[in-house]
Amino acid sequence: MSVSTQARLLDERPWIGMQPPREVLAVPTMLSVQERALLYVLARDYTDPAHGAIVDAGCFLGGSTVALLAGLRDRPTPWTGPPLVSYDLFRVESYTYDTYFANHPHKHVGDSFRDLYDGNVTGFGVPHVTREGDLAQIGWDGGPIQILFLDALKSWALADVAQHHLLSNVIPGRTLIVHQDYGWGGMPWIHLGVEVIWQSLRFVDSMSYGTHLFLVERPIAADLLAVDLQSIPYDRQLELMARARARWPARTAAMVDLATVVLLGEKGHWRQAQELAAAVTAASDDPDVHVCAENTLRWIAATMPRGVRRLWRAVVSRFRST
Repeated sequence: MSVSTQARLLDERPWIGMQPPREVLAVPTMLSVQERALLYVLARDYTDPAHGAIVDAGCFLGGSTVALLAGLRDRPTPWTGPPLVSYDLFRVESYTYDTYFANHPHKHVGDSFRDLYDGNVTGFGVPHVTREGDLAQIGWDGGPIQILFLDALKSWALADVAQHHLLSNVIPGRTLIVHQDYGWGGMPWIHLGVEVIWQSLRFVDSMSYGTHLFLVERPIAADLLAVDLQSIPYDRQLELMARARARWPARTAAMVDLATVVLLGEKGHWRQAQELAAAVTAASDDPDVHVCAENTLRWIAATMPRGVRRLWRAVVSRFRST
């Protein structure tokens, strides 16, 4: 794809309002239709076999995987580039059980669901490698990356894997970062990671369920790729979060605030964390913001000493009823 064709596709955003193929919509997933349409279009129309790999980091039951595989399958010319590489732990978690595994009575929390994933992603005729396990331990050794889908950054350690290893393989002027959790609160390492390299990025699009799409427009300095996000001085972390918040409209700004709540909680500033979460929910009528605020306060409560935690039960109950 020429630079001008690439730029036109990003400007026109043809994924808006489109329906991806039926088999893409058939896979159980936490991704919205628009997010799956984005991945499908990028794989079909943006990728070039000569420009590196596609990384699917955090594939769950295969919603992102199938969107990417279908896009590669439907390209006007056959895909001759590296295999699509997918990562996941493939373990049932308690918060996913009722929605995604209750109809599978042989599955329990902690069990592998790799068999269900494998059944969902077969039959596309496109090279595909699945890497089961902890991304922080497996890492990346596959060379340049042109599409980087990130839905696995659920901890500081995983964010550092992205910062130190995955982002060191991007292609300036071509690589697209699909940050699925950017628009959801509770994970400050995601916003910090983006802010650290902001001067190299161009924002392309965002979607209500969380995904924010960025083009790596300029080279990323090596010293920025080496940053340990959790070790950034606390005051500087707060500055970067405030800078991130100022970039976005109300919904995403609220989610950045809720990620800041986690930073406050990690430092033991529980009163400030509660006050910020309360201010965010009072200012927003978005139900997702309220759900995220409740989840964030629950996470903070779980990290508290037992005696302090009792004082928070009323706070969490109030958020549940808001």
